Order: sequence, then C-alpha cells, then structure tokens
Amino acid sequence: MPYPAAPVLMAGLPKILYIKQQ
Repeated sequence: MPYPAAPVLMAGLPKILYIKQQ
C-alpha cells in the first residue's frame, strides 16, 4: 500500500463487522 492504511482499517473494520452481524 502506498499510504498508511491505519486510518482506513480503523474506519473500515467496524463497518465490515457491522455488516456481517446483519
């Protein structure tokens, strides 16, 4: 990845987990 992915992961993981719980 050409840029630090930490902010993306921190923003994306909760959304993924929420969708999986649906």
